[in-house]
Amino acid sequence: HGIIDRANRDCSACGAGAVAATAGWAKERGVRQGRLLAYTNSYEVMPRGEADHVVGYGALAYATE
Repeated sequence: HGIIDRANRDCSACGAGAVAATAGWAKERGVRQGRLLAYTNSYEVMPRGEADHVVGYGALAYATE
């Protein structure tokens, strides 16, 4: 619930349902923490318009061991 509520409150994510489902899946399998592999945003990839109006992209890894 926290991920979707936060995204709805501050418009911080598109696809919050997919993020919440992935986090729930990982939690059910005993994952205690994800690891950020990479992060970028649309302005870093293609700098146009305002730098504070961007879409972020993150790659996470979840492991049960």
